[in-house]
Amino acid sequence: VLSGGRMVLGVGVGHVPGEFEALGVPYGERGRLTDEYLQVMATLLEHEETSFEGKTIRFPMVRNLIQPVQRPRPPFLIGGTSRRAVRRAVDLGDGWLPAHLLPDQLGPGLEYLAEYASSQGKPAPPVSTVIVVGITEPGQSPPPGSRRMFRTVDETAQLISEFAAAGVVRLAVDVPNPNLAVTLRQYELLAEAVRLAET
Repeated sequence: VLSGGRMVLGVGVGHVPGEFEALGVPYGERGRLTDEYLQVMATLLEHEETSFEGKTIRFPMVRNLIQPVQRPRPPFLIGGTSRRAVRRAVDLGDGWLPAHLLPDQLGPGLEYLAEYASSQGKPAPPVSTVIVVGITEPGQSPPPGSRRMFRTVDETAQLISEFAAAGVVRLAVDVPNPNLAVTLRQYELLAEAVRLAET
């Protein structure tokens, strides 16, 4: 409601065993559990009344009082770079979300995505991705000691163009955010890079 129906849901199975230990969830079951949770979320969001009978989750007919703006529901973007993640994106999602890969690293995943989708009689879902980048001020060098990848506005524009050429339809950019002023300036520089990429 707050976004006017622009929300997407990024879902990954997780990869830090300690987080699962803290929650008392078997690490080796995370894929199966994620699949079931996706099915539960989809059925709750897509129907006003529904029931569910899964291996872990079961509930009788319930009325869902929260109806999404998007119909039938917000898109589920499935994160991960494994073949299982790609299959999950085709089987249960509305898009594939491989994070932290550069355009030239997407090839094998895109090929498998198209191959698996075709084997299931489906079109390949759209691809989104996430990158962590900082954009340097014109004429300045990146801050010393940062682990974040820094690029100029022109280099960022080139990167955006390369993602688009690879078939990426949505690019989320995690910019430096130590305070509001820095974050807002990063957004301005990013907007300039997008304008350059569109020309």
